[in-house]
Amino acid sequence: MLATLAAVLGCAVAWTLSPQSFFKVWLAAAMFPWSISIGSLALMLIVCLTGGRWGQAAWPWLRINARLMPLVALMFVPFLCGARKIYPWANSDILLQVENTENRQWLFQMPFYIGRTLLYFAVWIVLSWLVGGRRMKTSPSAGGRILTNSATSEAATGDAVAENPATDHLIMGGPPVAGLGLIAILLTVTCAGIDWVMSLDPFFVSTLFGALIGIGAMLAALSAAVAAVCFWSPLQAASTEEKVMGDLANLLLAFLMLWAYFSFAHFLIMWSGDLPFEAGFYVARNSGIWGWITPVLSLGGFVIPFVCLFSHDFKRSPQKIGALALFLLFIRIVELWWMVLPTNGDTSHSGWHWSMVPAVITVAGIYGWALSRMMQRPKQCQTQEAAP
Repeated sequence: MLATLAAVLGCAVAWTLSPQSFFKVWLAAAMFPWSISIGSLALMLIVCLTGGRWGQAAWPWLRINARLMPLVALMFVPFLCGARKIYPWANSDILLQVENTENRQWLFQMPFYIGRTLLYFAVWIVLSWLVGGRRMKTSPSAGGRILTNSATSEAATGDAVAENPATDHLIMGGPPVAGLGLIAILLTVTCAGIDWVMSLDPFFVSTLFGALIGIGAMLAALSAAVAAVCFWSPLQAASTEEKVMGDLANLLLAFLMLWAYFSFAHFLIMWSGDLPFEAGFYVARNSGIWGWITPVLSLGGFVIPFVCLFSHDFKRSPQKIGALALFLLFIRIVELWWMVLPTNGDTSHSGWHWSMVPAVITVAGIYGWALSRMMQRPKQCQTQEAAP
C-alpha cells in the first residue's frame, strides 16, 4: 500500500512536469489490466459456447476479472484528460500536410474519440454484467453440471439450485447472446486498438493492428488464469488434475502461436510494403534501446515459452506452468511499452520516461487491491463450480 501511494505521488509529479510523456506511459500501463479484464470476458463467452475442463477450472478467476471492467474504465480517465497532449491529430491541421489524409478528419475529432471510448467501455461493462452475474454450481443431475444465476442461487438456502433447463446458461439469453457478445468484443477491441494505439501516428494504417491488440489481451488473460489455477488456493485443486492442466497448457500454447503468427504477419506486411508511413512503425521500434527490446520480445514472448510448452514433463508441473504464465504477463507489459511509447518516424526520441515505473506500480496496486477484495468475498470464490 505504501508503495502504491508513493507511486501515485510520482505519477502526480510526472503529470505536472512532463504531461506528454506521462500520458503515453499511463496509456500503456492502463492497457495491462484492461488486457486481463477484456481477455477474461472473451474467454468466459467462449466457455459459454464450448464448455470444457479448462473453463471449469478458470471460471471463478475469469469472472472476477471481467467484473472489474468498471474499475478499468476509471483507470482510463486520466488518459482521456490528457489525450490532446499525445495525439498529433488533436491539431486538425496536421492531416492537411499529407495528400489523401484530410478525409480522416471526421474520425480524428477529440469529442468523437472520447465518445467512442465511452461506448466501448459501455459495451464491455454490459457484457461483463450479463456473463459475470452468473455462477456455476454442481448438481447430480445433467452429469453433475448445472448452471445458475448467482443472484438466485445466493438468495436460496444452502446449495439448492434451479432445475429449470432454461436457466442452465452461463449468460442471460444463452449461447446466441454469447456469440453476439464475442462479435461485439471483436469489433470494439479492434476499434479501440486503432483509436488508442495506432492513431498515435495518424498516418500509419494497418488492418491487422486491432487483431494484434486483441490476441495479446487474450493471451495475457489466459496467462493470468493459468497462474491463478496454479497458485491461488481456492483453485489449486484443479492443478492436481493432469487433464485440466494439460488442457490449460495446450490452450496457452495455441494462443501463444496465434499471437506469434499475428505479430510476424503484421511485421511482414508492413515491412514488405516498403511504404514510409507503414515501415516507420518498425523503424522506430528497432532503433535505440528498442532495438534490444524487440529480440527480447521474440525470444521471451514466443521462442522460450514455445519450447517449454512442447515438453510433456513441463506441462505436468503446475509450478513450472504457473511460473511461465507469470513470465508471459511480464512480457505483456513490455510489449505494451514497445507498442505505445516509441514515436513512429522519430528515432531520436526513445519514448522511455522515468514515470514508467510509478505508473505501472499505481495501476497494478489499484487493480491488485480490487482483485484481492473480490477474491476474499466468500460467495464469489466457490470451489465446487463446473463448466458447461
